[in-house]
Amino acid sequence: MDFGELRQMFTDWASRIVRFTQIASASSDGTASVAGRAYAGGPAAPNLKARLLFPFGIRSVPPSGVDAAVVHAAGASARGMIVGCDSKEYGPSDLSDGETAIYSQANPKALVADEDGNTEVTSATVDGVPGDVVVNGGSKPVVLDGDSVDCGHLIFLPNVGLTAASLSYLGPGVPVPSPAPVGAVVLALSGKVSGSAPHFKA
Repeated sequence: MDFGELRQMFTDWASRIVRFTQIASASSDGTASVAGRAYAGGPAAPNLKARLLFPFGIRSVPPSGVDAAVVHAAGASARGMIVGCDSKEYGPSDLSDGETAIYSQANPKALVADEDGNTEVTSATVDGVPGDVVVNGGSKPVVLDGDSVDCGHLIFLPNVGLTAASLSYLGPGVPVPSPAPVGAVVLALSGKVSGSAPHFKA
């Protein structure tokens, strides 16, 4: 065996342990399959089962076609571990040195820890529908500093004959009688939100 043959033998052996391929399928429990090793002129290679490995606390379901680095324990094709996956088709392409982003197939910048120490959380627009940023499972819109606030209405009725003057209050969202009582003075109460959390911005 000459040097060239020896080199090829080690190359083939190493390629059975660490391989660069593509995701064929994946699920949220970490099970996945990757494209098998095909040879020129040979039949189509079957997909191989593999296990997605991410840092504890992070889980992803990469879409089919995403590049994957697979380590096969003891060179066995049935013991594949996907230790990394990425694709130029998804995620941001404009990060600065030291910045980190969390992204998905639909959202290229869901979360960015930028170089200035800011944490940016952004939803994406899918099929023309803007996404929401949901905190603690909430469903109501967040009020912003400077937003107008409906504080209800005051209704003043002057005295008429033997009827004493009166002042009544209608809370926010309570409709004002229409038509208003004769001679009534209706005062809309409003204000602006102030004193919000200084480091939570929307």
